[in-house]
Amino acid sequence: MKNSKTQYTEGSTSRIMNPASKEALIKRAIEKVPFLKKKDFKKINFFPENETEDNFIKLLGSIQYRYSISGCWVYTGGGDLYREIFKYTHATQIDRLTIRHIILCEISRDIANEHIKCCNPSHLMPGDNQENSTDFKMRKKLEKNVVYKELVREFRSNVLSLYDKLYNAKDPNSVDRKAVENDACEHYECSDDDVGAGLSLSVGVGDGDHSNVEGGSDSDSDEGCTDLLSKLLISKKE
Repeated sequence: MKNSKTQYTEGSTSRIMNPASKEALIKRAIEKVPFLKKKDFKKINFFPENETEDNFIKLLGSIQYRYSISGCWVYTGGGDLYREIFKYTHATQIDRLTIRHIILCEISRDIANEHIKCCNPSHLMPGDNQENSTDFKMRKKLEKNVVYKELVREFRSNVLSLYDKLYNAKDPNSVDRKAVENDACEHYECSDDDVGAGLSLSVGVGDGDHSNVEGGSDSDSDEGCTDLLSKLLISKKE
């Protein structure tokens, strides 16, 4: 470590954030994008060469929503925003690094064969092409697993049951987990036979853009269920 007022990691020009700088950065970030969570910034510890707090805050402008199931920061537009965000988590140059996404990003996907466009720094890690390929294959393996499919159906059914009870309850505090689970079976038909879409459930950018990620459209019996779940589970930028 260089002995100077500005701390650097050995062999790098990245500056280490001190606790006060990091706290100030997180505060500004959440003021700009209120649905982000403080815990998501745990790995943000460096200022890359020639980058400032203002540069980081500007990057956040492309984030459209925080997917509440997985915590993914979903962004729009071209470019690799996740690589730009990752620079603030890593002490060395990342130009030649393959950056991997955790498995929750793989299964929270908005098109058939690619993971969701996530730039949550806590979901990013360095790797290589082989590891990246393995992540993709593991998602495929996971989605074919019988236990996984059962868990997704149960999750969907429980959320719909909870929604019904909260909608009709005079006192929201009167709704307990046992009652939700007991009535979840009434909503089980809303869970598709093929849950290959996994936890993505039907994510979209616009309020009306929640089409099924696998087939482009749902059957009449499923359309309301998946659209409802999308609106319940996505924290969107106002």
